[in-house]
Amino acid sequence: MDVYYVRHGESTGNTGETHEPDPALTDAGLEQAAHAAAALRGLGVGRLYCSPLRRNLQTARAIGDALGLSPHVTPELCEIGGIPPHDYGAGRLEERSGMSPDEIRDVCPGATLSEDITGEGWWFLRRDILDANDPLVWRRAVDSGKSMGRFLMEDRSGADDVSVLVGHGGSGWLFCETFLGIEPAPGQQRFGLDNCSISLFRMRDHGIRLAFLNRVEHLPLELQESERARLRASQG
Repeated sequence: MDVYYVRHGESTGNTGETHEPDPALTDAGLEQAAHAAAALRGLGVGRLYCSPLRRNLQTARAIGDALGLSPHVTPELCEIGGIPPHDYGAGRLEERSGMSPDEIRDVCPGATLSEDITGEGWWFLRRDILDANDPLVWRRAVDSGKSMGRFLMEDRSGADDVSVLVGHGGSGWLFCETFLGIEPAPGQQRFGLDNCSISLFRMRDHGIRLAFLNRVEHLPLELQESERARLRASQG
């Protein structure tokens, strides 16, 4: 079984253009998604999973269109902290539960949804602030990474299965660690994932190995996260 992990494309949250709790992709992010989709063609991908956050739905839509697959949306792939509360000023915080099924399908037509995505949303671990070290937030994120790994192992039909996960930078390193049998610890991040990077895990009889991590060669230099960060810094 091969599992490709793709981080979402650049969002307006990544660039600092907005502090919305569920930001959309930038134009560059949409281009990154198209390049990632092209890189995944011809690899025999049979399953596509993604987080229910907008930036991931947009990325998964590009990949699904290229591969002829309908993304399956699951909160197990959401970012650490899910949907953070949005500060509208004057001390007014608005908590969010995430998009409803209809809203998700507006962004990603044809998507299938896990049963825990309802008309009331999908994120119900309410916190006043987003703190990745909050014990409840942390445990939820680690458990989700482990649960996604177990699901992939149980759902596979054979050694030739190929799946793509469209996830995040934070929860992504937790998935990487737990899928490889490493118990994560707060503040001890071992893996980094750039926007629309591709990582590959291979499961064989002897176990799971990381074939490559954070590959970005499929992206033109001007769309690679490190180069875009350098350009923003030089313009600032």
